[in-house]
Amino acid sequence: MYASMFRHMALSIGASLQGCKKLEHCRSNCRAVKKQTTKQSLFLEVPISKPLLLGLLLVVPSLLLPLAAANLQISVIQSNDNSYFEQTNQSLSRELGDAFQVTVINADTVNTQHQKIQASDIIITLGIDAALEIARKYDTKNIVSAYLTLNQKQRHQAKLKHHSLVLLDQPLSRYLAFTALMLQPRSVGIVSSDKLMLNNKQQDILAKFHFKLEQYEFQKQTNLLTTVRQLLKNNNAFLLLPDDNIYNSNTLKGILLTSYRSRKPIVSYSPSHVKAGALASIFSSPSDIGLQLASVIKHLIVKRQQTKPIIQFAQYFSIKVNSRVARALGINLPNEKKITDRLNELSQ
Repeated sequence: MYASMFRHMALSIGASLQGCKKLEHCRSNCRAVKKQTTKQSLFLEVPISKPLLLGLLLVVPSLLLPLAAANLQISVIQSNDNSYFEQTNQSLSRELGDAFQVTVINADTVNTQHQKIQASDIIITLGIDAALEIARKYDTKNIVSAYLTLNQKQRHQAKLKHHSLVLLDQPLSRYLAFTALMLQPRSVGIVSSDKLMLNNKQQDILAKFHFKLEQYEFQKQTNLLTTVRQLLKNNNAFLLLPDDNIYNSNTLKGILLTSYRSRKPIVSYSPSHVKAGALASIFSSPSDIGLQLASVIKHLIVKRQQTKPIIQFAQYFSIKVNSRVARALGINLPNEKKITDRLNELSQ
C-alpha cells in the first residue's frame, strides 16, 4: 500500500538524480520535510515523522544505491509451518520489495541453518517458540518478533529484552472503544493476571462512552468459572484480553458456555472465539501483521544505530461478528464499516 504510493513519487524524483552526490542531496531534502502524518503512530510513545518517509523510499531500487550493494538479507524464523505464518510472510515480502531477500526457516531447523541466519541483516521470529529459540542463540542480532502477546512479553521480559516486538494485542483503548461501539454498555468486566493501570487515553474512552471497567484478578489457585460468573452478574459484557494463562483450550469452552447461559455477550481478541460463540472480535489479520513488520524493518534499516528496541501494539485491525449469537441475545449489531471508521477516527 505505502510502497506503491511512494514508488511513483520516488521514480519521478529519481529521474532527475545522477550520482551519489545528488542522492545525498535528495535525502537531505527528505530530512528537511516538516509535515508530520496525522495517522496514528506506529511506535509506542514515538510519533511518525520524517524518517518514515525515507524508510518508505528505501523500497525503490533507484534510490537504494548504497544499500543495494549490501543485498539486505532477512531470515524469518517461524515456530511451525501454518497458513497464518505463510500469509504473513507473503505480505512481508510483497511490502519489502526486491531490495530485500527473505528466507523462511522453521525453528526446529535453526541449528542446521546457522550460517545463513548469522549472515542476516535482520532476523524476524513468528511465535513465542521461535522468539525464545533465537534469543538463546542470536541475542546480539537485530531481531524483530511477532505473534507474541503483551502477556508473553512480560513473562519473558529478560529473554526478549533486545527484541523489537510487533504484538498481537490491539491497544487497550481500541478494545474498550470497540466494545462500547458494539454494545453501548454501562459496565464491562475483564479478567487479568495483573491489575491494569489505565492511562489517560484509556480513561478518556471510558468517559467518552459513559461506561466503567471492572477488573477481576485471576490467580492459579482461584476457580476461573466462579470469577467469570461473578463478572457476568455485575457487568453488561465480558471483554477478553490476550492472556494464554487464562484463555486456552482448557478454559474457553466453559467461559463461552457460562456467558451464553447468562445471556451476556463476550467481546474478544480472536476471530476463532467468534466461531465458538463470542459475539465479536477485533484483531490483526496475518497480512496486516506482515504489513506492520515491513514498516518496522524499513525503520530499522534507516535507523541503523538505533539501540532501543521498538515495541508496537497492533496497528491494523479487522472485525468479526457472530450474527447467530447476536440474534439469540437480542442484540442489534451496528454497521461494521461505521464502527471501523469510528475506531480509525479515535486512533488519530
